[in-house]
Amino acid sequence: MSEFENAENYRVGKYQFELREDYEVALQEKKGVEYLHNQLDYGDINKVLNTYNELISKRIFYTPIGIEYVNKLRGLILSDGSVDTTKLLPLYVPSGRRKDSDRVEKYISRKYKDKMKGLDTSVKKLKSTNAFLGMLVAFLIVIIVAMFIITAKSDNPNILNYERVLQDRYATWAEDLAEKEEELREWERELELKDIEK
Repeated sequence: MSEFENAENYRVGKYQFELREDYEVALQEKKGVEYLHNQLDYGDINKVLNTYNELISKRIFYTPIGIEYVNKLRGLILSDGSVDTTKLLPLYVPSGRRKDSDRVEKYISRKYKDKMKGLDTSVKKLKSTNAFLGMLVAFLIVIIVAMFIITAKSDNPNILNYERVLQDRYATWAEDLAEKEEELREWERELELKDIEK
């Protein structure tokens, strides 16, 4: 059995790699290809061209996984027909092994660093907005509680104390009426006494 036959586990897609290092690089490139595939707007041929040229000029991919993707981009660009092919960089053939297995991640993190900064800024703004809204809600709750307390202690009738205020008012009227009746009776007695004296 050759060393290649023992490498059954070093398979990525339709490719089988002899060395574990190449296999790990291919896995990283597969993740990078999937990420680019999901992010790239294939309807905008200029974006496809720019991405292709950047991948070629920076020699991001070294395994058949990445080279196949770059070739696919090249085919899309050529089939479009609207792109000046002199702007299309030639394919390269990787030579030697790259020790830097995370170069795909570095490329993607550089390429989308601005998007991540924008996301971080948005998250910070959201947190500060939430803090402000929390303080605003607490302030409004304090105001509402104070309004309920003032309303409950008020002598003017309102929804919270109308029964008590009306009962107090009727009780006062009843007392006033009783006093007026007593005054009238006294005044009648005085008149009767005056009539009797006449």
